[in-house]
Amino acid sequence: MSTSTFVLTGDVNIKIIVTELEDGSLKFDLSVLDDTGSIGDLNAIFFDLADDSLADGLTVSGDDVTGVKFKVDGVIQNRQLHQYQWRSGQ
Repeated sequence: MSTSTFVLTGDVNIKIIVTELEDGSLKFDLSVLDDTGSIGDLNAIFFDLADDSLADGLTVSGDDVTGVKFKVDGVIQNRQLHQYQWRSGQ
């Protein structure tokens, strides 16, 4: 089992730990860090899957998870005048 850890930096930093499980699947642990003096929450995370059929096996869990949406080949999210656009293969 191998693990990789990295931090997405911004106004609020997000630590991501990726762990390969014994069955070959990947577990992603995300934490909002409080090291910048700012507070925030994680509204979304996007992945571009090489094999779209893997989306059927995705799960999300956690005490602070308030909603989950999976969509293959395109996600557009508008919040407070910010737009995030992701298209598979682009």
